[in-house]
Amino acid sequence: MSANIKVIAMPKWGMEMADGDIGDWHVSVGDTVNIGDDIVDVETSKIVNTVTASCAGTIRALLAKSGETHIVGAPLAVVADSSVSDADIAAFIASKSSFTSSNVETAKVEQAAAPAVATTSTVQISASSLSEGGDDSDVAASDIARRIATEYGVNLNNIEGTGRHGRVSKRDVENAILNSGGSLKSQAAVSTHKPVFADDSNVKATPVARRLATELG
Repeated sequence: MSANIKVIAMPKWGMEMADGDIGDWHVSVGDTVNIGDDIVDVETSKIVNTVTASCAGTIRALLAKSGETHIVGAPLAVVADSSVSDADIAAFIASKSSFTSSNVETAKVEQAAAPAVATTSTVQISASSLSEGGDDSDVAASDIARRIATEYGVNLNNIEGTGRHGRVSKRDVENAILNSGGSLKSQAAVSTHKPVFADDSNVKATPVARRLATELG
């Protein structure tokens, strides 16, 4: 049955790429996708990508959340035919305790050039000088950059975007904070949150099986 289950993983774009930041998802659990459909936005230190499906099927699980950083080869989503049971999907994920870029189904991407910057950290404290300014809702910025700016009180009018057409990236915000005297806190590369599955409350299962499924996510 596992042959009918595919994994969309974090691809490797360039020799120096070690991880990528998850942006907005274009799909939800239960959505049907075809080859080439947009799956999720990923931001790296050098490029901004839209990961697209390399296989057709139904999105059965999302294994990453927006804003998280995941290493190359980390599983991002599980795709399978609708005939595959939720129990088989859960067993498949539980059996794959480790993923690498060489043993998972990777996805195609659309790439847009953006210059590299210095850090891959998450903001801990921002500099107050970056909070001044007018409405920044029209500033071109990635979703991750805007979330960080909002959370830490940074006005995007104060950030010089280095992305395509002056778009502000996550690292532009972080570097501006560092340069203004703020500090950064390192972030673990892979999240430990549980995968998101469709509701399985109506699936027939023994109490022991259901308890094990819950423990294994």
